[in-house]
Amino acid sequence: MAIIGCVAAGQLPLPVVPSSLTQPAERAIYIIDHFWDGLDFTDTAKSRDTRLIEQSFADYMSLFPIVNDSTARLQRAVDGFVRASEADSIAAAALREIAEAYLYDIVSPMHNDDYYRLYLNSFIKSGRLDDVVRLRYEYQLEEINKNRVGEAAADFGLIAKDGSETTMSGEAASAPLTVLMFYNPFCSECHALASAMGAEAAIAEAVTDGRLRLIAVIADGDWSDYGVAAPLDGPIHEFAAKDNCVEDEQLYSIRVIPTLYVVDSEMKVVMRDASPAGIASLVSGGQ
Repeated sequence: MAIIGCVAAGQLPLPVVPSSLTQPAERAIYIIDHFWDGLDFTDTAKSRDTRLIEQSFADYMSLFPIVNDSTARLQRAVDGFVRASEADSIAAAALREIAEAYLYDIVSPMHNDDYYRLYLNSFIKSGRLDDVVRLRYEYQLEEINKNRVGEAAADFGLIAKDGSETTMSGEAASAPLTVLMFYNPFCSECHALASAMGAEAAIAEAVTDGRLRLIAVIADGDWSDYGVAAPLDGPIHEFAAKDNCVEDEQLYSIRVIPTLYVVDSEMKVVMRDASPAGIASLVSGGQ
């Protein structure tokens, strides 16, 4: 395979895509398959160059959305990349840290559980991890596999401030879409997020029209723990999870407070780790 011989300092040489591949997805998957061919992981001067690897990783991941419907192809490419990195144990460990920081960290601009799942699958298959590290990755994989987009969300009991009881599925059935916000009543970021949702004209209109329902659920504890907390702003119905089941049974992936999900009337997950802007776009028909 021909490789571009002259590249800018601090960059990997990129593969030359055969002219027979004309479709963007075909060309992207070829580059993904061969992206790391220009790096010999036994050359520790390069494989341990964190700046080079991080920038290359970001460039590599930018290609994935082009072939987002080819999960099996992407998994094979990631498997090959991870195996190649294991030629140097220090480089392999650095790759694992980079993948986690870029794809798993909820505040990363490149956060993507679906892509991180590919890496976790490869990491767990590795025969070079100690048991503690492997268990950590197995936990992460279990967590991101909960309540995936397109799948049914876990149902659970709800208790309102007045002591009345209902269920999440019952609340969701009352509107085509429901925002489920896990929160802490004393959390300033939660109050700010509630206000931000209320400030989105598209969200306010959807709530008024009955197309959208806003639910806030205490992620840990019950009303006796938060009785003096100020209510959230806007048309948000506040509940506590019955018997603290969300926390005790780890029903949902909640890495930060607040965390937003969107479900439909049948409790199918429409969005995870949502934002007010994303929800506004969704109810406006932009997604």
